[in-house]
Amino acid sequence: MGIEVMIYIYGAVCVSMIGFNVAYAILLRSSQPRLEKRTRRLTQAIQAQLARLEQGQPVSSRHLARLRRRLLQVKNLTAFDLALRPMVQKEPRISDYLAQLQPAILYLAVVYRKRENVQAAYFSYFLSRYVLPKHLPIQSLQAVLLEYMEKNNQLSVTDVIKAVGLCALEISFLRFILAWVRATALIGYRKKRHAWGQIQRKKIHFE
Repeated sequence: MGIEVMIYIYGAVCVSMIGFNVAYAILLRSSQPRLEKRTRRLTQAIQAQLARLEQGQPVSSRHLARLRRRLLQVKNLTAFDLALRPMVQKEPRISDYLAQLQPAILYLAVVYRKRENVQAAYFSYFLSRYVLPKHLPIQSLQAVLLEYMEKNNQLSVTDVIKAVGLCALEISFLRFILAWVRATALIGYRKKRHAWGQIQRKKIHFE
């Protein structure tokens, strides 16, 4: 009975892993349309500002304020990056647009340097693509980039403890359980491969 319980537990773990992978794939698939929708909206907003630049007008202050607010979320920053990429080579006024966007980018850089390492690293990549140093005070830009370079990218004590604990659990416990389950299952099969269990026939009552 103990072997059967271990096999059931092992099967439940496998099923739960498969279920997690399926749920994660569905989540990624459902998030893609939302990202595309945000990208289209930002593309339309950027094109409207490029049209203003063509007419000799500056970028709308309302547009800059909206970007300062919305790009605080990484999902919107990703959509903004995707909207800008095809325009960098095609739109002649994109450099003028980015030039007027630099104060907002500097503000976002100050905010993102306090975020977790993954978000800060992504914004560093964003800076490398769209920041225009000649349009910013060199002292401000150097100060922000220096803080990004000095940002602590090492693992915290909690992360190290979790990693060591999981490794110890796998090496000292999980691997031996799996090996024991496989060995006992093989031995049990070899012993009873010519034997059948008991089965009872019951009459089906049709209503």
